[in-house]
Amino acid sequence: MMDKKSIYHFVKNNLVPPSLRPRFSFWCRYVLYNRWYRFYFLGLSNFIKYISQMPSRGKKRVLAFENFSNNSPALGNLLEFQMRSMCLSELHNIDTIDVAFIYDFKNPFWDPRMLRWISPSNFQLHLYETLPLLNMNPKLGSVFVFNSKESFDAFLAQHIKEYVLCPSLFHYTNKSSAARGNYLFVRNFYLKKKYLPQFVFKPNIVLWAKAFLKKHVSDKYAVTINLRMNPFYGERRNSDIPSWQYLFRYCLKKHPDVTFLILARRNEAPEDFRDMPNVLFVKDYRTTMEQDMSLVKHSLFHMGVVSGPTSFTNFTDDISYCVFRVELNDKSYNYKWFKPGTQYPWQNKNPQKMIWENETPESLVKEFEHLFQNTDKKAWQQNIAISDAEAGFLEWPYIINGKPKIS
Repeated sequence: MMDKKSIYHFVKNNLVPPSLRPRFSFWCRYVLYNRWYRFYFLGLSNFIKYISQMPSRGKKRVLAFENFSNNSPALGNLLEFQMRSMCLSELHNIDTIDVAFIYDFKNPFWDPRMLRWISPSNFQLHLYETLPLLNMNPKLGSVFVFNSKESFDAFLAQHIKEYVLCPSLFHYTNKSSAARGNYLFVRNFYLKKKYLPQFVFKPNIVLWAKAFLKKHVSDKYAVTINLRMNPFYGERRNSDIPSWQYLFRYCLKKHPDVTFLILARRNEAPEDFRDMPNVLFVKDYRTTMEQDMSLVKHSLFHMGVVSGPTSFTNFTDDISYCVFRVELNDKSYNYKWFKPGTQYPWQNKNPQKMIWENETPESLVKEFEHLFQNTDKKAWQQNIAISDAEAGFLEWPYIINGKPKIS
């Protein structure tokens, strides 16, 4: 069969009259070679090979699905649900976790209060904001988004034998939220296995976090701060802003070598914070939630109130942190074991602390000093050290020394 070199050989050696050479070249290259040889001849061979090697049934996967008519697309919910699916995959010795989201425009949310800030017109923006968190799942496979319960049901009916479901089919048919029972499930897994699977950041996200700290924190100590200031939902959980202002002003005088990285959006915090030279708003740099969590992971320690990022630190034993306003979440599942003063069984008790009371100026200063004095600063500095060349990774197209950085 004729290939490209043969075509050029015919034309070059005047085996075709000059007037017919352009048409002959076109016909050989695009019709004879591409259509008949590559598509039909080679294609038939590839098709037969694929069919002969196709397995009868693939290895089972976990299907972790969230129906937003029962739940909200919140950072904390997604992290907690992912951890549950990771534990489930360990129990069944499964390597891959597929994730499905269901948002039915006819039945948006179970709680009408959510419609004050999330609606069918902006739901996709909230969903896409949380999607990067899926990258932290080391077993992530495929991701599906269904725009109706009926379309998901059709998919489930066709593929249910291929999956271990999270939550179970019983929970789904009874409209139980994916936010329910996660901590109890994870706790029981830990008590049985004596370990927790871990969220993992890809190398390029780790490098991004280190480059961000090198550029914006320099030789100071980075402390991430989670402030909650949602005016639409769960106002009782919002931060006491004057208390946090007191801490920042205190550290400006006592610890000028500390930079606070605020994870909240700029429009959620008072403008007074803007005048503080030791405060930096991470969201000013259009970070993703995955990048925010990587900053939490790679900072000296973390402080805040219980909300989204807390769900990340809750499942670790190597991040120093102190969080306030802890409350009995998911009461129907956790009421027997998660009570005031409770710690998670996997928790590292010394550098990880949960405080059930609201924050005050005095308590913030006390906990800050405890963490600052008891965290290994030298080891932290060594861990985040990168070269000047690597620090340039922050800028698109993310190239170091003229070569793309590949994770």
